[in-house]
Amino acid sequence: MVSRKRQLKILVDINHPAHVHFFKHLIWEAQKMGHQVLVTASQKEIAQTLLQNYQIPFIDMGSYGDKIWQKILMIPVMDWRMWRVARKFKPDLVFGIASVRGPHVAKIMGAKAVNFDDTGHKLTVKLYYPFIAKVYSPYCFKPNFGLKQIRYRGFHQLAHLWKPYFKPKPINHELGLKPDQPYFIVRFVGWGAGHDLGQGGFTQTQKIELVKFLAKKGKVLITSEKGVPEELKKYVLKLAPEKIFDLMAAAKLVVSEGATMASEAAFLGTPAVCVTSLACDTILEQEKHGLMRYFQTSAKAIRFITNITDFGKIRDETKAQKYLQNLISPTKIMLDLVQNHEK
Repeated sequence: MVSRKRQLKILVDINHPAHVHFFKHLIWEAQKMGHQVLVTASQKEIAQTLLQNYQIPFIDMGSYGDKIWQKILMIPVMDWRMWRVARKFKPDLVFGIASVRGPHVAKIMGAKAVNFDDTGHKLTVKLYYPFIAKVYSPYCFKPNFGLKQIRYRGFHQLAHLWKPYFKPKPINHELGLKPDQPYFIVRFVGWGAGHDLGQGGFTQTQKIELVKFLAKKGKVLITSEKGVPEELKKYVLKLAPEKIFDLMAAAKLVVSEGATMASEAAFLGTPAVCVTSLACDTILEQEKHGLMRYFQTSAKAIRFITNITDFGKIRDETKAQKYLQNLISPTKIMLDLVQNHEK
């Protein structure tokens, strides 16, 4: 029940699988508070599958495409699709992660658009910034967007992995693993997102070298946005995607080309290595406080991993726990915005 507050209409825009996890607790909690929530979702990897598995209804917005020219050409198309949805729903608040179409339509509808952004892709920021009310970024994020930017002491991954939002469940039995059997998770990305343009990670040869090394020490489970070399297909993970955090929580090590999964592992207390040529302020900050290791060249990452004798030493638990005590979840920020919103 909403005390002394009218029922709000909240539109949540999803453009990546990670956004589903980021917003799911906002969606559920806002609905418990008596608000209406409408979700729009792009066809991006397993984003819509996750929404279905979480039983979160959504409106399919189609795809922006993978090429930069496709993404640019699709902007007015996506704006139009969003407008058709928004004009019927008439939202008060529009939430997104670096969303472009959400703020564009919110401005037309007279709604308040709030973005979260820890990437800062210059073109994307230019496209959404004039149309938002606020954009929230982690305190360590260096790019300065302007007066509408608010820095908070936290990270995107804490929206769904912070207590009381997540409690890991045993998962080994679903994969035929013994309770104490060591396993490693390796994440390969497709490098097709807007902020990934011109960036890269492991070569095909390095992927094979990495997996073969880890396979000598335990079970290897690969999650990949695109295909893997033929000889690595037997390692591809077959698990409901919403259970990945239960799996990561008990892994011996997570090696990820993308910053998102590396951060998620770090906040779950799992040793993690992030490999991406993309300069990332949030990952540097997490490494600084003992949560993970970060490499911008795949060659250095391979040398580091193949010379590890104790995977537990990747993480400095004393530094990590002291640091984590003073962080805040983005979910709390969003729920506060909902509770304090005045049209």
